[in-house]
Amino acid sequence: MGAFTSVTVVSRNNVGEGRKVITVTAVGPASYDANGSEIDVGIAALGAWDGLTTVRGGTVKQIAGTARDKYFATCVVGAQNYTMKVVVRDAEAGTAAAEVSGDISALTFTIEFEGT
Repeated sequence: MGAFTSVTVVSRNNVGEGRKVITVTAVGPASYDANGSEIDVGIAALGAWDGLTTVRGGTVKQIAGTARDKYFATCVVGAQNYTMKVVVRDAEAGTAAAEVSGDISALTFTIEFEGT
C-alpha cells in the first residue's frame, strides 16, 4: 500500500470558527494504490498547529515533475477523518482517463485541504 511521502505544509490559514485551510506539498508514492493513495494531514502527522482533525475536502492545485502535463488528480474521502485519497489519472492512457499504476514518486503534488 503506497502513501504520499514528504508531506510539508507550505501555508495555513484560519478561516473561521475552528476551520483551517492548509496547503501542502507531497511526493507521490513509489507504489500507487488502485482507487487512490492516502495522504495523512492529521495532527499526528503535521502537529497541532497545522494538522486537521477532520478533512472536509481537498483540491490538487499543481503537479510538478517529469511528464506532469499528462496527469490530473482529484481528492476523495480517505479511511480516516484526517486522511484523503488522491486519485491520479493519466490523460494519455489507452483507456480514457485511466488511473496511473506503479511508481509516481517523481511527481510532487501541491494540494489544498479544508477542515477543522
